[in-house]
Amino acid sequence: MACLFRLTEEEIGRKVQKRDFTICVFGLGRMGLPIACAFADVGFRVIGVDVDPEVVRNVSSGKTCFDEPELDEKLAKVVKNGKLTATLDTVEGVKKCDFIVCIVPLGLDEKKRPDLSSTIQVAKIISKNLRKGQVVSFQTTLPIGITEDLLKPILEKSGLKAGEDFGLVYAPERLMAGHVFSRFRELKKIVGGIDQKSTFIAGEIYKTIYPSGTEIVENPKTAEMIKLAAGLWRDVNIAFANEMAKIADEHGIDITKVVNAVNTSPRRIMLKPGCGVGGHCIPVYPYFLFNKVKSGIPLIRAARKTNESMPEYTVNLAEKELRKKSKEIEGSRIVILGLAFRPHIKEIVNSPTLDMVRLLNKRGATVFVFDPLFGKDEVEKITGARSGALVDILKGADCVIISTMYGMFEKIHEKIHPTCIVIDGRNQLEEADKGIGR
Repeated sequence: MACLFRLTEEEIGRKVQKRDFTICVFGLGRMGLPIACAFADVGFRVIGVDVDPEVVRNVSSGKTCFDEPELDEKLAKVVKNGKLTATLDTVEGVKKCDFIVCIVPLGLDEKKRPDLSSTIQVAKIISKNLRKGQVVSFQTTLPIGITEDLLKPILEKSGLKAGEDFGLVYAPERLMAGHVFSRFRELKKIVGGIDQKSTFIAGEIYKTIYPSGTEIVENPKTAEMIKLAAGLWRDVNIAFANEMAKIADEHGIDITKVVNAVNTSPRRIMLKPGCGVGGHCIPVYPYFLFNKVKSGIPLIRAARKTNESMPEYTVNLAEKELRKKSKEIEGSRIVILGLAFRPHIKEIVNSPTLDMVRLLNKRGATVFVFDPLFGKDEVEKITGARSGALVDILKGADCVIISTMYGMFEKIHEKIHPTCIVIDGRNQLEEADKGIGR
């Protein structure tokens, strides 16, 4: 074993250069598996740990269960050459490695509070098997202070002391599904350790898969806030765009022309409005701060409220357009196009489609949902709406709402009856009867 934390900087540098130690990655999901493959691809021995037997079987056979450019080729290569192995044995993963990466899911519970259970569970597993010289890196997005105030004490129940016997850092994941390996090449890795040596070790290791290098910050709290701030910036600015879209609607202005004109200034960045903000990140991060910050963060709260209102706003637009043709939502056949929260990524977390289906059902519509990434049975199980082949569910449709834009929807007017209304929730279809602010 390398005992990284007990080596000099020169010795650490040589170990990193020779890839002469083992890395364990807890969590082989959309981010964890590419990270494990990236480390293995540059020559490290990597043990990937996951609690899902199917995931472990797939990885062990060199197969992925989701689409990610470059991943299939890299995974097949590193499994074949033995650089990456996968296991359900969490104890083995900790005991046989020198550098531990934790990137397990963190979402919200039923009361929209941060659900830290998976991260805490992994921290406890690591603690029970921790040995002197190891370095632990948490990459899951965390509320501010969690690394030092919660996870560090759990790890120190091992009887070892962070900063003396083992290293501890927070190095937030900044990647994006569908663009993971290109982001490795484009972005610097943010690293904030509890001490200089922890930061140095992690920085040297991460440099091997981040060609642009690292952005060293003074402590884990700073790194935690950087990750949250990036997501919150986007949430607030999307909310601003959505508010402007509502104003544009009131005055008969096309918001897309406003956005394009505003962005001709090099000191202005205006984002685009839409029917809702989905995903694991942007809709979740504000709740990491609510009730935890003395200032009350009114701007962030207002932004989240605005963005959460957009599915209902979109349904209201459909209702208004239907009434122009002497129709009501109740009894109308409404087709929502798109279930994934963004195109070409088979993920539904916080998809605005789910809210729109609920609202339309409540108002008495007959709702259909179609997404090219999902089969009929999948859509019906997830949404409770009806589904089927696109050509079939469009027959007799009174209204089509585009929630997620795919290329195949660009000529949707050729597939619908002339009296069918099209609401474009992504403002990408010129022929739409109504968009968000246009």
